[in-house]
Amino acid sequence: MRGGYIDGRPHYLAYTLRGRTVRPISLRRAHAKEMKRHVKEA
Repeated sequence: MRGGYIDGRPHYLAYTLRGRTVRPISLRRAHAKEMKRHVKEA
């Protein structure tokens, strides 16, 4: 799971690894608590 910004808004991506392939499960707007846990400030 990864958090990041798209167009300045926080989003959260859930994914799985299948061999050497990254397969996305869901992409949605993130909650503030998720961003604090998963995103490092640049």
